[in-house]
Amino acid sequence: MRERQYLLSYIEDNDLGVYSKQILVQGNSFPSAYNEYIKKYPTMFGLVEMFGKIEPKWVDYYSHESQDLLRRSQLQTEITINEVFKD
Repeated sequence: MRERQYLLSYIEDNDLGVYSKQILVQGNSFPSAYNEYIKKYPTMFGLVEMFGKIEPKWVDYYSHESQDLLRRSQLQTEITINEVFKD
C-alpha cells in the first residue's frame, strides 16, 4: 500500500508555552494514521489527508523545527509590540 501524507494538528506544551502546531506525517490509510498518531500526540485535534505533490517549502514549513521557530518569532513579536505600546 502507498504511503499517504497527512497534516496533523495538535496542542504542544513545551518551553515555548502551550500552542497549536501542525506537522506533516505519513500513513498507509486514514484509520491507521489516526490510530498511530493519536497515541503519539494525544492532544491531536485534526488530521487531514494531503493530495498531490507537496512542494519542498511546505514540507519544511510543517516540520517540528520550523513550527518551533515560528512560535519563537511570534513570542518575540508579542514582546516587541508590548514594549512599543507600554503606558
